[in-house]
Amino acid sequence: MLGDLDKMLLAFADKGLSIEIQTNGTRPKKLEQVVANEDIRSAIKCVMISIDGTRDTHDFIRGVNKKFSVYDRLLRSIEVLDKYDVRLRVNTCIGTYNIAQLDEIADSISQLGYNI
Repeated sequence: MLGDLDKMLLAFADKGLSIEIQTNGTRPKKLEQVVANEDIRSAIKCVMISIDGTRDTHDFIRGVNKKFSVYDRLLRSIEVLDKYDVRLRVNTCIGTYNIAQLDEIADSISQLGYNI
């Protein structure tokens, strides 16, 4: 599917459709390929990234990969969106592991320069 993502998004953009992308943010290089395309980027209303806690909590919930932190990858994806001036929307699934961290999640997003 990811191989055809650019083609699908271009088709949507060509039809004048508004695009919203939901992602876990773990593929910042692919995200950059998508948003670097001006035709696609002009149709993107926003990109939604899920942040489920502080680094340790997010990695625990999403599953830690021994090669990389999932949280660090989503931060790189946010940097990509910022670079291309693409609107970011953050989603958080609230549960027992992160309910006490909601203020910390909001603070971390604010520290990246986004309004909560």
